[in-house]
Amino acid sequence: MIPVTNGLFKLDVQPRGSQACPIPPVEFLIEEPILSVDLSLESTQLCELGPGAIISLTSTFPEEITDIEWRRYDSDRTIEPLPQFKDQAEITVTEAGVYEASVFSRIPAIGKNCELGRETISLVVNPDLISFTVPNSLSICEEFEFTPETTQALIFQVTAPDGTVEEKPAGEPFTLDQTGDYIFYAFDPNSETLCPNIQTLNVTVNPIPIFRTVFQSKDCDRNQTFLAEVDNYAPDEVSYIWRDPSGAAVGDQEIFSTRSNGQYSLEVQPLNSIACDIEAIDFEIEELILIAEVNLKVDPFCPDSPNTTLAAETSLDDLAQIQWWFTDFDGNESELVNLRNQDSIQVSEEGTYEARVLNDIGCLLGSDLALVIRVINQERPKLAESYQVCARYEIGPSINPGSFASYEWYLEDVLVSTSPLFKPINPGQYTLLVTSAEGCLFSDTFLAEEECELRVSFPNAIQPSNPNQQFLVYTNYLIDELEVSIFNQWGQLIFYCQEFDLITEEATCFWDGTFEGKAIPNGSYAVRLNFKNYAQNIRQYKLGTILVIE
Repeated sequence: MIPVTNGLFKLDVQPRGSQACPIPPVEFLIEEPILSVDLSLESTQLCELGPGAIISLTSTFPEEITDIEWRRYDSDRTIEPLPQFKDQAEITVTEAGVYEASVFSRIPAIGKNCELGRETISLVVNPDLISFTVPNSLSICEEFEFTPETTQALIFQVTAPDGTVEEKPAGEPFTLDQTGDYIFYAFDPNSETLCPNIQTLNVTVNPIPIFRTVFQSKDCDRNQTFLAEVDNYAPDEVSYIWRDPSGAAVGDQEIFSTRSNGQYSLEVQPLNSIACDIEAIDFEIEELILIAEVNLKVDPFCPDSPNTTLAAETSLDDLAQIQWWFTDFDGNESELVNLRNQDSIQVSEEGTYEARVLNDIGCLLGSDLALVIRVINQERPKLAESYQVCARYEIGPSINPGSFASYEWYLEDVLVSTSPLFKPINPGQYTLLVTSAEGCLFSDTFLAEEECELRVSFPNAIQPSNPNQQFLVYTNYLIDELEVSIFNQWGQLIFYCQEFDLITEEATCFWDGTFEGKAIPNGSYAVRLNFKNYAQNIRQYKLGTILVIE
């Protein structure tokens, strides 16, 4: 049967030539044929960076559709078939253009090949992108925690130069530690109106600078210069920060000069880079001493000395150089080059001497002058070659060597007195050192001989008319008082003498051999000597005779 209309039909089938079977007929409906359907196309947004736009096809009577074909019209109206999307009711595309979907009802068994409908949709790239900020380039030190700037709830996918990918939500930092391009791809998973965005950050990773301070120079204006020496960068590839003791920045060049002293610091960072996490180097700038107190000490130029000594005393412990200059009485000045850097010198020429103290770079720190003139004082200590002493009675002479500034009396090598007057008691070899008012040192020696007996002597015969045979009495140093009495043979006192101020070894009590103005007769006369020592209260006498011969 070839129906020509639609409706509810029945089919009854019975065996041919037989009584009808008790089966009901089969009803079937021949529907009105569908020759067209209504189509609708909807699309999500098309983003340049993806994901692609999803085009969805809906229709009336979808069960009638057996085939779906897609094509695209570009801006030149060129038709591009899209066989890859055949029979798909939902496709994903990445290019802008006009997309067309055609639907068919094809049943080869009955020779049906009907196009039921077609629909188009125009897609353009959405220019509205999510917003975030990444700089074009970044110079860092070793590694840096970087967070893209955004006010939106984005998801970031970052591809490092080595190809590794890391995904984090907005607000969380990414560790940058490779040199090269970092690709930041971001999208908003909750937005249907904003497309993903992508930005590239070129990263330069710099090593931590290895640096030190090196002293360069100093000058006489108190300037001290230092150099920042960097091992792993060229001088023009880093920045310099010199800081004074208060922490204030005082220099930004490779070379730094200052007149101040104290605790300074240096920090070196890669140029045009995020600062490295490093500590500044502290270094001490010592005070540059350019003034020194100089005192020139001059020993006296003594009459008996061939030279004298000059010594330069200064307030500085370490001196680089001492120069000695001499000016004669005619005004001629010259440096004593052979005496350079000696802190004491010996000179033999009269004139003006100057000591100049310089530091290691030749700056004059201080100087002092001294006039050297030979002492003309001829005063010397006055001593006898020997003196008599008695230790037993603590008796000795009182020695006055003259007027001097100081005195030192030595017995052998032992200092026994520093008094101007000295009374030796013990026997031995004595040395006297005296210093004049000009500072000259003189010395002399004497021998102290032991003599503890009171001694007097007189002649045993005289010839009054002969000057070489007269009566004289001699005493030693122990006798302070002397009485001399001479008697004739009848006991009559014919000569008497008493002396109190006796001088050792000098004659006293002279007698000319007369009595009452007349020469006495030749003969033998008795002599009595009484003598005393006051210090020890010693009283002694001596008896003798004297023969007068004329």
